Amino acid sequence: MSFDKPAPETGVYVNRHLKMSVIHAVGFDMDYTLAIYRIEEMERTAFELAREILVRDFGYPRETLQARFDPGFVIRGLALDGQEGNVIKLDRFRHVRTAYHGRRKLTEEEIAAIYRKQRISFSSERFEWIDTLFSMPETCLFAEIVEMMEQGRYPVVDTAKLCRDIRVSVDTCHRDGSLKGQVRRHMDNYIERDELLAPTLHLLRSSGKKLFLLTNSELEHSDAVMGWLLNGQLNEYPHWTTYFDAIIVTARKPGFFTGHEPFLPARPDDPAQTVRTLERGRIVMGGNLRDFEQMFGVHGEHILYVGDHIYGDILRSKKHTLWRTCMIIPELQREISLTRRLTPEHYRHVRLERERENIEREILALRLELRNAEHEPKEDRLRLDQLKRRLRQLSGEADQLLARMESQFNPWWGPLLKEGADTSFFGDQVEDYACIYTSKASNFLRYSPVHFFRSPRDYMPHELELWGGAEPPQAQEGDGG
Repeated sequence: MSFDKPAPETGVYVNRHLKMSVIHAVGFDMDYTLAIYRIEEMERTAFELAREILVRDFGYPRETLQARFDPGFVIRGLALDGQEGNVIKLDRFRHVRTAYHGRRKLTEEEIAAIYRKQRISFSSERFEWIDTLFSMPETCLFAEIVEMMEQGRYPVVDTAKLCRDIRVSVDTCHRDGSLKGQVRRHMDNYIERDELLAPTLHLLRSSGKKLFLLTNSELEHSDAVMGWLLNGQLNEYPHWTTYFDAIIVTARKPGFFTGHEPFLPARPDDPAQTVRTLERGRIVMGGNLRDFEQMFGVHGEHILYVGDHIYGDILRSKKHTLWRTCMIIPELQREISLTRRLTPEHYRHVRLERERENIEREILALRLELRNAEHEPKEDRLRLDQLKRRLRQLSGEADQLLARMESQFNPWWGPLLKEGADTSFFGDQVEDYACIYTSKASNFLRYSPVHFFRSPRDYMPHELELWGGAEPPQAQEGDGG
């Protein structure tokens, strides 16, 4: 089997070197990892269910049911400020760069007045971090109700309480089976069937790697979804469970990585009272990291875990284990396609920025000359005025071009992994906690099971200034002594 270089949209991207030759086991989350849900359909259903729960269980006014679902407004990596009623996006330094109150964009001055004197902390009850695709309806519902209040179409309520109640409502529709029940009744509407998933799992297994499923979803949902995805796909695997050497449902991540819950049989027809072994095709529930590694026979950095959730799947496994990590970012495929399409605009923006930087240097030098001159030459003053006009023109062109580029990704928030010229807070977490990342699990099919994923060289600003991101120049004769 040949492994040609994949298209950028289906590539695997590397933050930290990863040798697949030393990976002896690959584990997978299920939701948004093996099962790629249709995001808009899932969001819409969760939004509508949560809206009803707010009225039914929390006593919110009937006007809540008029809240409009707007999937285009939300992306992952935002945060809700319950105290101010704002939705915010942060850069890697946790500075708020973009914020909306309802649908009104806050000005730079408003953002500075509210947020510049503090560093955003998600341990505070004031903020809710939206880092999972399942949580995105929270953002949409919160912003919509705030907007309705601002328009006088909704009674004024405590936005901090509203923020908390929306989170509970969204969690409830996941826990009580109402959302997952709809998914199971209409699989085609909610889940994309990836024809390359089964061959990908087979490729990894046939290379000698053990596979396991580790999901928070309960048995009924996991069995239905995984069966729909894998049953009948390959003759070598009569049932979806036979792809995996261990299957753990109701894992209660992130507690799985830090707790001591025992493994228990998941199927009602399993006669065992306790679980002492993990076997191919057997489904168990609960459990903990220490017992898993002992029973599975693979430990630490020889395990690659593939998941979509920064906190539950990636951050906890990195902080409490030596497991290597792969983050699935379904939005990445579209982001890469747009980035490729916008390449000419990107280089035009780079040229504008460089010209602006050169003019700023020239203005500074000319000002110093004028300051030190006994008599101010008229031509120097005219030249300075020309440079200032050109600088204003360049700044306007560069800012407008950047805004147009960012709006292609999302008209309100821009790219998922960027915030202006910086990495977004979400992108920073991907860099920190995911060894590798890609848009879907089946992208591994495009790489050898022993592929060496090499990370690009990490340059510091002074190195970029000297080398321009290329390899350093050859030392000149006589350098170094």
